[in-house]
Amino acid sequence: MIRKTHSKEKTTYFYVLLSILIMVILTIVSLIYYYSKLKQITLVEATGSRTYSKHYAMITDSTETEYWDQVYVGALEEAKQQDAYVERIGESMELNSEVDDLLRIAINSSVDGIIVPGSEDEERVRLINEAVEKGITVVTVGRDAIKSNRQCYVGINNYNLGKEYGKQIITLNEEREKKIRKVYVLVEEVSTDTSQSIIMLGLQETIEKQYGKDSGIEVKAIPVNNKSTFGADESIRDVFMKANQLPDVLVCLNATYTQCAYQAAVNYNMVGEVAILGYYNSDAILSAVAKDIVQATIGIDTRQMGALCIQALKEYENAGYVSTYEPVKTSLITQREALERLEEQEKEQSLE
Repeated sequence: MIRKTHSKEKTTYFYVLLSILIMVILTIVSLIYYYSKLKQITLVEATGSRTYSKHYAMITDSTETEYWDQVYVGALEEAKQQDAYVERIGESMELNSEVDDLLRIAINSSVDGIIVPGSEDEERVRLINEAVEKGITVVTVGRDAIKSNRQCYVGINNYNLGKEYGKQIITLNEEREKKIRKVYVLVEEVSTDTSQSIIMLGLQETIEKQYGKDSGIEVKAIPVNNKSTFGADESIRDVFMKANQLPDVLVCLNATYTQCAYQAAVNYNMVGEVAILGYYNSDAILSAVAKDIVQATIGIDTRQMGALCIQALKEYENAGYVSTYEPVKTSLITQREALERLEEQEKEQSLE
């Protein structure tokens, strides 16, 4: 009698445990289903009328707005073809947020992939690694984070960029009656990545290959306050105010520096005195090249840059691996090319 009672108790206990286990499994499944539906609803509300299978976050610097706007347009267009939605984190915020803060928001939102400018700063690397550990695919864009576990870097080849600037300096030197002696390269005052050093290396080696190590051409890095456009403008203005230390060539490594440099050249009547080599191909910069205020600029296919970021995310999700580096097309734009591009834009606008 006692054995039968114990047997019944064991059977009852087993069924109770089984019921609890089933309920736990059902609850987990329900929560996963609810979360996936909630995510789809959120994307429907964000985009107006369509559901997407993937939700990506794109984070950009608060400076160089036009540049990053075009990168985002390219990403958005490619994402729509890949059944994905790209949210530009922080765009609707009233105050400018730091990239790391926006990266934390993206991680906590459990997005499927993140596109973010890289940095060798410890906190940026730590956050990128945290995202990867949580199963979020990360693509760095524009600047890399070599020490991180990011899946792919999309950007330009910095050494080749330096070589392109070097070649243009050689061309200017051959064309000018007054030979080039001073080349100033505007670099970020606070920077943790090596891209600027690599650009300068490519530039110097190209000049040395042409003229030898005793070329007499001094290449010098000039730190620029990169905390704001105003700070950059002030730093670059100082270069033009020191008449006795003016460079023969001023190399700008981003769009903001290029705009500040040509504006300063105009304001201080230094057009032609200092040859400006720019970066990026906005309408304003193309106009400055067409007017020969800027002698040449490096054109960047920013829309391709955005599209390549999405392709890298999708390739990693589908295959489990992706190339660690995807190069973006660049081209040297001189006065003739700038005039042609502006004429083409005028024709396109007149047809619309």
